[in-house]
Amino acid sequence: MQAYTRIHPAVLTAQFTFILLSVMFTFNPILQMISMLGGILYLIALGKSDTLKESIKYYIIILVITTLTNPLFSHYGQTVLIKIGIFKITFESLMFGAGLGISIIAVMAWCQAYSSVMTTEKYVSLFKGKLPKTALTITITLRYIPMLKRRWQEILSAQRALGMYSYKNGHEKIKFFLICFLALIEWSFENAANTVNSILARSCKGIKRTSCSYYKIQKYDLILLILSVVLFLTFSFMNIEGYTDFEYYPKIKLQNFNLKSLTSVIIFTVMAFIPFFIELKEYLLWKYYRSKI
Repeated sequence: MQAYTRIHPAVLTAQFTFILLSVMFTFNPILQMISMLGGILYLIALGKSDTLKESIKYYIIILVITTLTNPLFSHYGQTVLIKIGIFKITFESLMFGAGLGISIIAVMAWCQAYSSVMTTEKYVSLFKGKLPKTALTITITLRYIPMLKRRWQEILSAQRALGMYSYKNGHEKIKFFLICFLALIEWSFENAANTVNSILARSCKGIKRTSCSYYKIQKYDLILLILSVVLFLTFSFMNIEGYTDFEYYPKIKLQNFNLKSLTSVIIFTVMAFIPFFIELKEYLLWKYYRSKI
């Protein structure tokens, strides 16, 4: 179930932008983990479990790299774990790197979720009035990248099935991939030329583009937009006032932990889990109506 397919593209873009801005401008690890969990759960609700399984290994690599490399540049912190001469690795620097990695993973998860629900049709509908060329460029790019991936797999499978490049060492393996890559580039240029010729053959050159949009602002969209704006502005105000501050150096410490800071966490949690709750509601309704058949 994908309830967000019925939401207006402008509302959809605004909501995801609010979530991304909130997680990118906070260094609180609690909020970063909440955002990451909300994005991952939403991907699962969208039925992207297979895609998520493929992405998990990259998430782990990013987390390990940011955690281990941050002590190489930052030696601040009171809790020294390893010290070699003037070089030292502190617990605080490791935690700061881990927090940075979680923030990057959260942003990647939300971007992946956004690309799943924001179709090319929605991009055209969103930018068609003011930026028609930008909308066309975005839609062509979004179509081009997965098309290249599919073509790459087709070329690899075809070459391996023919048995023409049965490599036995690293040199032959590199040669095999280079040949496949050249075939992909040749196909890409040929496809681009065919696309241009097709557009020109339809007399699209010099003619003002027209477009049709099936998306209109509904009451549900307005409610969701108002809720997202209120949550984002409230959280931004609390973030500016320092209710979400978190110190890594010289010692890990949560600043100003009180009722207002707890409220900011609750507000951010609601904002990050709204997409998941909407999908969950649709799923439960679907199961309920199916049980009545």
